[in-house]
Amino acid sequence: MTATIAIPVGAITVAPAPALFGAACASYLGMEPEQAARVLAEMAKDKAFASHVVVLSRRPRALAAPPDDVLRFLRAERSAVGPVVAEEPVTDGAADVLEELGLPRDGGRK
Repeated sequence: MTATIAIPVGAITVAPAPALFGAACASYLGMEPEQAARVLAEMAKDKAFASHVVVLSRRPRALAAPPDDVLRFLRAERSAVGPVVAEEPVTDGAADVLEELGLPRDGGRK
């Protein structure tokens, strides 16, 4: 089912993208402030991206960078690591006991 809702003009304000991404606006890229600070610190250490990072303050150290550059860094870092391979889940042995009893391992779920 699809419902159409009338939203009055001016009811929603779309904020513009920040000029610089940092811990203060970490939610813009879906991060916590600590994650943003860590990503920016790694970005500052990377020779290819260090020139894109701005030091806002030295004590406490606060870094920022244009959001597009942060996304490029994250994509480059992920591609350098390679594809993520899921490891076999760690179990507590309950599935083996269920199998020995002749019961379905997934608890009967489909």
